[in-house]
Amino acid sequence: GRRVLPLAVTSNPNELPAHSHRGPDATSRTHTQHQRHPFVTMRADDIVLYDMDMGPFASMCRLQLAEKGIAYKARPVSGATMENLEPFYAHLNPNMTVPTVSLKKEGKGEATLLTDSRDILEHFEDSDEGVSLIPGGKKRDVWRFIDEMYAIKIDSLYINNFRENSPSMFDLMRNGMLKKKLDTLELYAQKYPELKEQYEQKRAKQLEVRATVYDSTQLCEENKVKLAAFMDNAESLLAKSKEGMGEEAGYKDYWLFGAEYSLADAVLTCFLSSLGMFNLVDLEGKPEVASFLARAKKRPSYKAARIVESIPMKMKMMLMPLLLVHKIKSLFSKGAEEADKAFATVKKSANEKLDEVVGAKK
Repeated sequence: GRRVLPLAVTSNPNELPAHSHRGPDATSRTHTQHQRHPFVTMRADDIVLYDMDMGPFASMCRLQLAEKGIAYKARPVSGATMENLEPFYAHLNPNMTVPTVSLKKEGKGEATLLTDSRDILEHFEDSDEGVSLIPGGKKRDVWRFIDEMYAIKIDSLYINNFRENSPSMFDLMRNGMLKKKLDTLELYAQKYPELKEQYEQKRAKQLEVRATVYDSTQLCEENKVKLAAFMDNAESLLAKSKEGMGEEAGYKDYWLFGAEYSLADAVLTCFLSSLGMFNLVDLEGKPEVASFLARAKKRPSYKAARIVESIPMKMKMMLMPLLLVHKIKSLFSKGAEEADKAFATVKKSANEKLDEVVGAKK
């Protein structure tokens, strides 16, 4: 079920803005023997991660690579400017989701693309690059836990949170940001005929999101139940691990499946950090999960992977004027054109008053 797409690379990823990353203790880690994989000797230039800082699934891939000590190049993809919808990225990933990983053999003109985060996690665990994050005898348990997390539709929880706690932000997201995305996809489908099918499919998916996530709460309620069950399972696994592998057994730290930090722990770390950013998870009644997250944040890999746990001030400052403009436009029933004129008048008047106070033209 892994989606691996061969591609003749037309633009060199090395020419794009990028930063090299290497996980902690990358040079001192030993390699665990696994079945050989076609890509086993990667340099930083051979692995390119198309990344989004605040994306929960991108952060899982970054933390995995940091824990394994695998060097890679990060190519940031801006969600704010909808860069993931641009033609260059649509060619890389027809789903236009982030992350994407490009794997390129040295001296070869073709790259292999992994376009789904679950596939990326599996690829690097199946390869013999870096240390294994699958404890012995726990492979099935680790992947079962990870798949339980993937069954939760995080976007439904995010959007419902704004619906309940910030109606103006919810209105901006539905009638501003989502509308702009739909309009952009429609425009690109006409402008880039070679990608028309991909853009139309992406637009259809966004319309489905509008119907099931923005205009209905049923999906959110279903995922609240899944989230509660997932958190109960994590609490239970950690309590069981503590009993068998805790301080009494000589271990200072304990994780989901014993004394060894696994890929499941990395996934849970990023999942909790992403949910905590919007206060979507309450750890009040989950002492083991709360203790787990505190220990996970102290690992060198957490900082190396740049895990985001709060909304950056830059994003807050960017959203404030968008909210203001959207709110002003929504006050006018005659349409956006009248609202734009009214807003321009208010802005002109405010600038004139500012000039009077400052005594200079800006």
